Amino acid sequence: MQLHNRTVRQDVRELGALLGDVLEEQTSTADFENVEELRTAAIAYREGSVSSREPLHDVLERLDPANESVVARAFTTYFELINLAEERERVRAVRRASQEGTLDDSLDRTISDLADDAG
Repeated sequence: MQLHNRTVRQDVRELGALLGDVLEEQTSTADFENVEELRTAAIAYREGSVSSREPLHDVLERLDPANESVVARAFTTYFELINLAEERERVRAVRRASQEGTLDDSLDRTISDLADDAG
């Protein structure tokens, strides 16, 4: 698949998988499993599963300071990668609109839009 035909979801999944591979290789399988357990429990909690709160606390309570640091860095890196994937999606959207002739981001257009909005 060409890079400019990808979706943000595909990018996020691929980048997350790569981060997981690096995490497991550079730290330990246990650290990788802690991050994965926290990630899946956080997703379940966000989706409304109240019972997922306990596993979150359990994992966090069993981490020692070194593991806490690994988990914090892993999530920080993950969110940075998501931001990059979203920026890349914006570039793809602008490129598509430009190629289709539907991109009108000129200064004149912006001033006209602001004037229309003002009344």
